[in-house]
Amino acid sequence: MTAVRVGHVKRAVGDQVFVARETSTPSPRAGDLLIVVSNSGETEIVAGWCKNFKRMGGAIAAVVGNPDSTIASLADVTLPIQTPREPGKPNRFYITAAITLSPLPIMLIERLERIGFKLPEYIIRWYQSLMG
Repeated sequence: MTAVRVGHVKRAVGDQVFVARETSTPSPRAGDLLIVVSNSGETEIVAGWCKNFKRMGGAIAAVVGNPDSTIASLADVTLPIQTPREPGKPNRFYITAAITLSPLPIMLIERLERIGFKLPEYIIRWYQSLMG
């Protein structure tokens, strides 16, 4: 959901948000930001994306469950989220990561408003419904 909301805001300023593995995802450009969420921090395909992204001049922000992982070592900024593991219960890492990232589109809207950028009404209505 964070990617969807950030996508709405970025589209309004003439840029895009892409979700990895979609057929429309272009090659990274220098200065692009890849936000990676990985519990283990060792998923081979995701680590490969990170290596490619760095090689093409992009920056990486990683939300990981293992701060000593390959993906964490490739990232420019790392946010470790370590959730307790309870036998017989689902891992809460991805729920915690989603909640942690949820303010991202709100912060982006606030920054754009501060510099005087006018956003479309549907984005402002969503923002105001949250900030009430």
